[in-house]
Amino acid sequence: MSRLGAVLVVGWGSILSACGGEDPAPVDAETPDTPADEATDTPTDPDALDFDIEGRVEPMTALAELKISEGERPVHVAITGRSTGTDFVMIDLTFDGLENTIGPHHVQFSLPEGGAHVAISSLDEASYYSQGGDIDVRLSADGSIEGTFDILLARGAPAPAAPGEPVVYSASADVTPLEGSFSGGWVLDCHSRLMGHSTFVVGGDYCDQLEF
Repeated sequence: MSRLGAVLVVGWGSILSACGGEDPAPVDAETPDTPADEATDTPTDPDALDFDIEGRVEPMTALAELKISEGERPVHVAITGRSTGTDFVMIDLTFDGLENTIGPHHVQFSLPEGGAHVAISSLDEASYYSQGGDIDVRLSADGSIEGTFDILLARGAPAPAAPGEPVVYSASADVTPLEGSFSGGWVLDCHSRLMGHSTFVVGGDYCDQLEF
């Protein structure tokens, strides 16, 4: 499966609590006011990711994933921002092994399928893909991530290919810059192999024994 073909799911949760006593007060009885800071204070999601694109005001939900599969050296860092409409930006970075993934990085973007670090996007109903630019990103073992990017995008869909031939991504003289930043937490997307099989399962012994 293409490394840009992962299904991304962002889940949001809410917490509702209530308290009562053995002798509830009448409906019209006065009850103590709840302090403002207690009423509005909610737990912070450690996996939440802020994703901002320069010059665009529509907020985006976002997710950063560390993708690892047992027996495979490449580790993918997938960072995705998505609006409530059709706009999205998908960044896929590839590193050689987990030991070379955690920490700071400054890497260059390339055409999709032409290098280790790529991006695709859809903005204002137009399709784009990376042909240059760079990104600074830092992943920490405690689950945090932050970075800035300046992607040079080619506009349009990739050229159609003959049956059995790879899709052709061509550089364009009409370059669209895309600058932005992100910060927050990353989530682990890890797969182990079934013993004696090549089949992958979500989680498993290999993932449980990972050390960052």
